[in-house]
Amino acid sequence: DAAQLYREWSLAHAAWTRDGPLSSRIAQGTVPGWVATTPAWTRGNMDCLGNLTHIRCAELMLEMQRLLGPGDDGKPLELGMHWYGWNAEQFDVAYPKYTARAGVRDDVAKAQSHGIHVMPYTNGQLMDPTLPEWEDASTYDRG
Repeated sequence: DAAQLYREWSLAHAAWTRDGPLSSRIAQGTVPGWVATTPAWTRGNMDCLGNLTHIRCAELMLEMQRLLGPGDDGKPLELGMHWYGWNAEQFDVAYPKYTARAGVRDDVAKAQSHGIHVMPYTNGQLMDPTLPEWEDASTYDRG
């Protein structure tokens, strides 16, 4: 019930719905089709094992893809990963600075080459007021 109430409100009021339904945006090419067709998503965190000694998200996603088996077309199942902690900055501080950890670029390329879509977690609506740039951010809309 809550999801339906939110859907009704967001379609009428949210900025991110102003460009029309997802299906129309996919048809227009402004949103990739895999956003609507990827059957399974996971949440990756840091190196996907928690110790940062070796980025292993792609390896683990490939193992999940193998365990789930092929899709209806016989090809490996498309998967998605929303990756938190891919950046070197401490979580939930230093916005909008994002510096990829060593190994992230290669891991993303490996995952993508196997039909695994990677969406990095970013917070594009906040700026950390402890950053030196905060005082110089007169061009930012803080409202």
